[in-house]
Amino acid sequence: MVADNDHTSLVLECFCTEGDHIWTLSDDAIGARCIKDLVEKLNFIEASEVEDLTVIRTRDAYPVYDLLYQKKISLIQDELRRYVGLHMVGRGGTFRYNNADHSIEMGLRLARKLLGDQIDHLDVNVEKEYHEEIRIHPRKVAKSLSQTAQ
Repeated sequence: MVADNDHTSLVLECFCTEGDHIWTLSDDAIGARCIKDLVEKLNFIEASEVEDLTVIRTRDAYPVYDLLYQKKISLIQDELRRYVGLHMVGRGGTFRYNNADHSIEMGLRLARKLLGDQIDHLDVNVEKEYHEEIRIHPRKVAKSLSQTAQ
């Protein structure tokens, strides 16, 4: 939120994991790093334009996928379906990677659903062509492994 029409706010994410180098920096050091990137790397602002900053560390902000992800998430979703009136949305609620636009769209779709529209609010960011996926032919994997062993 900003105080008036003469100000704006920026939200920056510093990807890190609890306990790593970035996570353990002081708030001032993280702020300085962000300002430096905005000024020097992106040429987006002048350092003198920054009036204030706030650092918020958020644990588990992004889902971490493993080989049992789908099984685990299905178990959780099945349990949550038992609670009538509970609707899960967004990155944290669905435990899948959504950018801010996807999460906002989910929320807007849920609002329409609650107002009576026949809409699936979870039908956001599910297009196969959007998701990054690597398919490796089994023979290429075997060849790659044999080259590594040499």
